[in-house]
Formats: sequence, C-alpha cells, structure tokens
Amino acid sequence: MFLLTAVVAVWVPYFQLQKKIGLTEQKIDTMRKMARELIVSDTNKIAVVKKMEKWYDENRWDIYLPDGEYKILLATQNIDHMGFAPVVAEAAVRGGRHVIELLHDKGDKSNDISVLFDDLAIIEVRESPDWDKGYGSSGGGLFANCEQLSTDEPVVLFRRRWHYKLTPNSTGPKKGPTEGLLLWIERTAEN
Repeated sequence: MFLLTAVVAVWVPYFQLQKKIGLTEQKIDTMRKMARELIVSDTNKIAVVKKMEKWYDENRWDIYLPDGEYKILLATQNIDHMGFAPVVAEAAVRGGRHVIELLHDKGDKSNDISVLFDDLAIIEVRESPDWDKGYGSSGGGLFANCEQLSTDEPVVLFRRRWHYKLTPNSTGPKKGPTEGLLLWIERTAEN
C-alpha cells in the first residue's frame, strides 16, 4: 500500500507539471508572434518579419537571407495590386541576418524615399511633390508574422498605391497601375 501511495504521489504532480509545460509552450509561441521575433527554422529559406511599429508608418523588417547574393529593388511608378513594376533603383546585398527599413519623407519640394540596410542608406530616390498628392493610400508593409519563404521567388516587403481625387468629394485608388511604393528583394541570377 505504501508503494502505491508513493507512486501516486510522484506521478500525479509529474503529469500536472507536463500539462502546465504544454500550456506554457503554447503561450510562448503566441508571445513570439506578438513580439514579431525573427525565427529561422530552415537556413536554406528566407525568414522575414515586420518589426513592431514604434510610430505611424514605420516600416522595418528583420530578415534572414541564406548565403548568396541578393538585390533590393524599389519601384515608384506603375504599381498595381499584384506583380512587379519598373525598377527605379536597386542595390546589391549579401546573405545573413539584417534589418531593412523603408523611409518616405513628404516635403513641400520633393518626396524623398530611402531604403536602409543595417542602418546604411543603400537606395535614395527623389520624386516630385505631386507624386504623392496626399489623398491617402492603400496597402503597406507585409509580414506581421514571421514567415519562411523560398529563395526561388521574389519577396515583396511593401506595396502601397496612392489614392486620387475621384469626384469633388471623394478619393480612392485608381483602377490599374498607379504611383506608390513597391519594395522587394530577390536572389540574383548568379546564385
């Protein structure tokens, strides 16, 4: 009888602890998603997550690129809901873990767009003041949750299309391609 009591006294807390551990692991997974933590589970794939915004329209991504050569591309014209647009600027980058940031400074005399790679400006583009007429936009940064993606396809980090005055009292997106911002990264053909 004593042996049975000892076994129950040991195994009941063990099973209760295992149940608590399982629940805690689920909570940790949920918190990782909420914290937008970059998780690299396959080093042969691109891993990307958009960092938590600290102020309006902050667009920063933690990204892991497998070994190799890549290019970051920016388009500002002819941006549609899907697909790609003519490249206005691009920069070569290497694999590894990095932070990419997209900045748009709308001024009276110009719209200045910069792409930072590990806090260094690698792309700088200047558009005219009427490029963004200030009627709003649709779209934005992607990857609120960490995702792993193949290196065979381009990875779109940001797609935003400007709105236009449709009637004297309303604004909205044009049908078809329009001005805006499209930022993506792709592996170079030499890899």
